[in-house]
Amino acid sequence: MKRPAGITILAVLDFQCAALGLYVAAAMPSMAREMPVYANLLGTKIVVFFLFFCVFPAALGIGLWRLQNWARYVTFIFSGPNMLVAQFPDKFIGWTMVPLNEVLKVGIWAWIVWYLLRPHVKAAFQAHPPRNQDQA
Repeated sequence: MKRPAGITILAVLDFQCAALGLYVAAAMPSMAREMPVYANLLGTKIVVFFLFFCVFPAALGIGLWRLQNWARYVTFIFSGPNMLVAQFPDKFIGWTMVPLNEVLKVGIWAWIVWYLLRPHVKAAFQAHPPRNQDQA
């Protein structure tokens, strides 16, 4: 079965998140030199933190691209909390954004949950069982 277009879009978005995390991790050392006050905060610990946020979405994107069912489950599991958190993030920072922005974010996460539960998407993932190393 062919990969559904929505899954391709989600995989590409995961790859973009991985690239953004890699860019931020690469920029941290130069930021630390320009802002010595934050040098301790921008040390190796935060670089490793951002590198993790490169590996996780990259692995998830590869899993979605290859139609691995575990990637669908992980995306589904993380969509629920993201849908809840998308309602409040600006209030934690101390300023309020336009409510339309929050509605849009919740709507996108709700669409992802709805899309991953569609029968043709489930069927696409079921048609590609995980690879067994013993059969290779």
